[in-house]
Amino acid sequence: MVTAETEEHVMQNEVAYIVHGEERLKSEVIRIRGNLAEMQVYENTRAVKVGEEVEFTNPFRWLLRVMLIIILIIGALLSATLLKYKGEMSLIEKARSVYEELLGEKAAEEPDSN
Repeated sequence: MVTAETEEHVMQNEVAYIVHGEERLKSEVIRIRGNLAEMQVYENTRAVKVGEEVEFTNPFRWLLRVMLIIILIIGALLSATLLKYKGEMSLIEKARSVYEELLGEKAAEEPDSN
């Protein structure tokens, strides 16, 4: 058993890999407690050390992000329509700032159209 601390959305039964040097040790998330994922490792863990990287492989993570982005865009459009949103920042800037705040990631910058 290995416990990993993560800020990612992790699902029970998700496959994860513990990265140890050139090796990737296959495991399965069997319990989640807050931001801790307890994993059963299917390979020898004798050489695994505290601080090793863990790669989670949730195949639906991209879908969750797309759904969140769609929800944010709809919310921003409703906000702009209902509040007659003027001048403070553009709709795209508002959506970008909300995306960054919720996901903790920097949104891709748009190229200048000049």
